[in-house]
Amino acid sequence: ELYVSAAARSAGVGEQLIDGIRALARERGDTRVIWTTGEENKGSQRFYDRLGMRREKKVYFVMDP
Repeated sequence: ELYVSAAARSAGVGEQLIDGIRALARERGDTRVIWTTGEENKGSQRFYDRLGMRREKKVYFVMDP
């Protein structure tokens, strides 16, 4: 999970984390990184949109054993 505490938001921490994830993925030869956010988490969605992340329509299933 990627989480930035409220006190650290708007200080570039999230962008640094994303840059690190991107660099690691390239180093490993990964072709994509996929993550989710809750439908109601509009702040995170705006952040990812601002960074140019692509939205894909997917259906996720969760099983609680």
